[in-house]
Amino acid sequence: MSTKNNTYSINQGDWVLCEPIAEYCKKTVQSIRELSLFSVDSNVVTKQDDIRVVELFAGVGGFRIGLERASEHYKTIWSNQWEPSTKRQDASIVYCHRFGEQGHSNEDIATVPTSDIPQCDLLVGGFPCQDYSVATTLKRSGGIEGKKGVLWWQIYRILDEMKQKPNYLLFENVDRLLKSPASQRGRDFAIILASLNDLGYTVEWRIINAADYGMPQRRKRTYIIGYKNDLAMTQQIDNPLEWILSKGVMAQAFPLSIDYKNQPTSFHIEGDLSTVSSSFNKGKKDSPFEKCRYYEGQKGYNY
Repeated sequence: MSTKNNTYSINQGDWVLCEPIAEYCKKTVQSIRELSLFSVDSNVVTKQDDIRVVELFAGVGGFRIGLERASEHYKTIWSNQWEPSTKRQDASIVYCHRFGEQGHSNEDIATVPTSDIPQCDLLVGGFPCQDYSVATTLKRSGGIEGKKGVLWWQIYRILDEMKQKPNYLLFENVDRLLKSPASQRGRDFAIILASLNDLGYTVEWRIINAADYGMPQRRKRTYIIGYKNDLAMTQQIDNPLEWILSKGVMAQAFPLSIDYKNQPTSFHIEGDLSTVSSSFNKGKKDSPFEKCRYYEGQKGYNY
């Protein structure tokens, strides 16, 4: 390599082509599971006591890294990542370079048949949240319309079509999800809760600020955990407030400082998804959802 007039010139012999990624970029429209471009040993072996994870909207593998660092029993057996706005699938390239292509789908999730997704114990995903506007029926695009927002209804479709639904769900979104859109505060999240209720899940959620737990960034996110209603654990929840404050998964992972001046409240989400979409909290200034909540059936609790 030489310099002239502060401009770098590189001889042809100095170039090193990364063949796997170059070849991948040429074939990005194909399913990545059909390619053999990376040398990573990605064969995932599960044992009886392992928790089989399916990761939707995987990005570069944030959920997978967190879960696998938390316990060796979390095993990601299938993942999907697709960015519709670009030809080059950079996030998927990084994911495969890190974890290998085995069990990874680089296709529009809307085109992936549910039968292609393996049975799992835990379904996770940080579903996109741009452009939240809501249709009145599931027949037309499924509710949350928009280029990316509609992807919530791919989660709904997959869970609805699965012959055996996962026992647990774990989703992440921005904190403003709880109060969007501005014209009907809380409607989007009410639709999500009503959807999960229809699918047979009890749900708890909380806004977590990463800065409160040692991270050098103020990053508030809404975390949503779903439990199948027929699980023994779910059926033993007889005091929702106690679950929120001390016994629940969120409470044990992120202990609360209880302010006894605050009074617990409750709320209802009534009607089918079309009704919720058109009328929930209409005409009211504030969203009924707070930082820490629990929802079962059509009734929710807040502290």
